[in-house]
Amino acid sequence: MPNNMQGQRIKQKWQTIKAQADTLEAHKDFQAALPLRLQEKDIALKKWKKPSEQYATAASDLGLNYYYLAKLDSSLFFFQESLETREQLKDSTAKYIKVLSACIKINMQMNDYTNIALLYEKLSIASPKILAENNPDYIDVLNLLATFHQAIGEDENAIPLLQKGLILSERLEQIKPLLHAQLLSNLGLSYYNLRRIYEAISIYDKALTFLREKSLTNTKEYAKLNHNLAGAYSDIGKHKLALVLYRQYLSLVEQGSIEQSVGLQNMGNVYRIMEQPDSSLIVLEQARRINLKIYKEPNPRYAVLQGIIAMNYNNMGKYEESLDLAKNSLEILEKFNLKNTYYYASINNLLAILYSNMDQSEEALKTTIKAMQIQKEIAGEGLDYLLSLSDV
Repeated sequence: MPNNMQGQRIKQKWQTIKAQADTLEAHKDFQAALPLRLQEKDIALKKWKKPSEQYATAASDLGLNYYYLAKLDSSLFFFQESLETREQLKDSTAKYIKVLSACIKINMQMNDYTNIALLYEKLSIASPKILAENNPDYIDVLNLLATFHQAIGEDENAIPLLQKGLILSERLEQIKPLLHAQLLSNLGLSYYNLRRIYEAISIYDKALTFLREKSLTNTKEYAKLNHNLAGAYSDIGKHKLALVLYRQYLSLVEQGSIEQSVGLQNMGNVYRIMEQPDSSLIVLEQARRINLKIYKEPNPRYAVLQGIIAMNYNNMGKYEESLDLAKNSLEILEKFNLKNTYYYASINNLLAILYSNMDQSEEALKTTIKAMQIQKEIAGEGLDYLLSLSDV
């Protein structure tokens, strides 16, 4: 009897700690909730051990907390702990799908695709068995699977998943507006990636209209759609309209954020295309300052910024300044093992032009050949296509 009472007290303490952490996280105080989540996990491990439902729950709760604290390594570790526990328990509930989806999302955010293929296969098999088609969670899974295909350059495989998701979304008794908008946004992105620009524009317009009708214009999805539509309009030569949309996007994102830096970067590239180097350099320099403040050191995004600034200087006849920036851009890309990319080839093309402008024909020929060799090895859509891409 005493042991039973002690067990009940431990269970009650575990439930109380979990509830307190839930309350703190509901108020976005994830740092204050972290010690409680750690206690929740430790108690579950000590009392119920592994595998147990309690430990699976505590591990995923802790994983989610670390996710919101932007500690992706720790987040992934505990979500994987939860996933392994649920698989040991032969769990066939929606909780298993949520944990599996979380593992895929975090791996994608970390750009680690080594384990995703197996996770993708598990999710593809389990989700239709566990979730009904009229369940928004199933539609969310379709969106996630499509996003994975986009990330590995298989947009033709993403489109049918997104189209199915949209059909099911429209059949819901109560439509989930942000999920529906994400499906439209991702469908537009797949069309864009396949260079079906006018179809992408049509879908982006439809998504923006949908969000306006739902009074959801102050959301990340609405901002992202303005950004992506701006890129599409720039691609078909409607640069002034693109600038309007980029300004709209910048008015919606947080000041000093990476989203603001990306928007300024793309706006600067439009000014470059419009042959307005002074305007381009002003916004690019602002983007560069924000980037360094966030990342503390040069990174691939910073390399892109340096490259566009270098192109402006070349157009202005400032060849020495352009050359230094272009070389620096290549060094950064090499540091991050990004030599086999279209942008790396594009910067080599710029170097060839600069060397030619500076009457260094031998260097110009060498860099032209180097750029052509890279282009043969990869599939790309060009510099402006690359610059339009963003994880905002």
